Amino acid sequence: MEAMFLLIAISIVFVVAIGVAFWWAIFAGQFDNSDSAASSILNDDEASPDPQQGVEPGETAGGVQGETNHASSSTAHEASQAKMPR
Repeated sequence: MEAMFLLIAISIVFVVAIGVAFWWAIFAGQFDNSDSAASSILNDDEASPDPQQGVEPGETAGGVQGETNHASSSTAHEASQAKMPR
């Protein structure tokens, strides 16, 4: 029974502390203009960087055109062979 009185007292202290923090947040203006943060991501005014900038003619962003990564193609081939029923 003594433990219950202790837990009730601790919970009342937590409720009062949360109430005070919420009260402070309201009067400090923490909830004013809550729509600007949500719409700021939609209104991007910065110029987006060009993904092809700095790539020489005849190259792609991943390497030289026509160049094949044999390690990844063999892995893809093995994976497709493993899925096929025999």
